Amino acid sequence: MPLGIWFLDGIRQADTETHWLLPWVVLTFSTAGMLLMMPYLAFLEGLGWVQSVTVIRLVQGILWAPVSMSAAYCIVLSGWLWRRWPDLMRLGLGSLLHKYDWSLVREFTAQWRVAISWICAYLTTQIYTLILMNVDGPTVAGQFGLTMALLNMVGVLALSTVSGRVAILGRLVQSGGVDEIRSLWKKDVVFFVTFFVASFIGMLLVLWIFHDWSLLSRVLPTNELFCLFVFLFAFHMTNLFTAYLRPYLKEPLAKVQLMGTLIALPIAYWTALNYSSLGIVLTLLCAGLFFYIPWAAFIFKTEVEKLW
Repeated sequence: MPLGIWFLDGIRQADTETHWLLPWVVLTFSTAGMLLMMPYLAFLEGLGWVQSVTVIRLVQGILWAPVSMSAAYCIVLSGWLWRRWPDLMRLGLGSLLHKYDWSLVREFTAQWRVAISWICAYLTTQIYTLILMNVDGPTVAGQFGLTMALLNMVGVLALSTVSGRVAILGRLVQSGGVDEIRSLWKKDVVFFVTFFVASFIGMLLVLWIFHDWSLLSRVLPTNELFCLFVFLFAFHMTNLFTAYLRPYLKEPLAKVQLMGTLIALPIAYWTALNYSSLGIVLTLLCAGLFFYIPWAAFIFKTEVEKLW
């Protein structure tokens, strides 16, 4: 929070009519509240309540993308958990009072790699909006942020089938059902590609039909929209690869996401200074085409040849 206040204070000095402090404080606390809820969702998924968790994640995507109502989602999710699983919530809150045994950390190397993947995903989908706000003001940053959120929601929904198979994949890995895993993999790839591409085409049709609406000026131009689509397609395809390796307690693609973030971030910042949002989307396009997809596909192919 202090870093955000310092960051936004520089914008406030250039734009005295915009008030950032209260929205930033609300966003920070509500995002922290959502992070506290995530272990409960993961626990319920492991118990087999995948359908219920998928529905609540869909609500999250719908609320987050158009209006960024993180506070509303945090309230809805906490209320849903307290109503359906009050004992689980009490158990989790009670565990905060106990001292954590850090000697267990050495047993959770896979979890640490998952954590790195999540941090990289956050930086990939969020940090560039702040960069644009800093170098080009809130208008362009808002266009980029809304476009990123809409396309990212499409990616999350395209991965909904594999998200709903977490428990199934775990059981198949334990029982050695390689043929079933291959069959599910083909179905999920077809659904992912079809849904992602069809949703993007539908988005373009909406933009073309309602091009006179002033509301549509809040998204990026079509050429930048296409670049961002290609990048997020590559990024979420990497997540699809990861989802089929994670049941084997393997996280080899964490290094792809880490290196991709470390390489793209400084380049994107430099291009934003010189070319605004166009520089960022072109940087991400190159990262998706020449880094994420080739390296992730090679690693995935190498791993599945050993496992399948």
